[in-house]
Amino acid sequence: MSRRRKFGWVLGRAAGGGQKYWQARDQPPVWSYSKWPDRPRHYTKNFDAEYTAMAEAWLAEQERLIKLGSWEPPRIEKTKELSSTITFREYALDFV
Repeated sequence: MSRRRKFGWVLGRAAGGGQKYWQARDQPPVWSYSKWPDRPRHYTKNFDAEYTAMAEAWLAEQERLIKLGSWEPPRIEKTKELSSTITFREYALDFV
């Protein structure tokens, strides 16, 4: 089952073992081609079968970020997230 939206797609999928899930897929903004030329044409995120609303919410959030001009590829977001965490060494030095 596939649901086309104004922005992106929500696709019903089945894994090899028959387990069903939802796949939310969107297309990055046109302006991102010049900034990140090596990025894929579509980004997808998988959700369990009972979490259709979460797939819709993820697409809505992606659309909002694109409209605000603050969208970044997921790998860039993950890198920023990891760099902002504290390391054990830093924690131990503060603790001791």
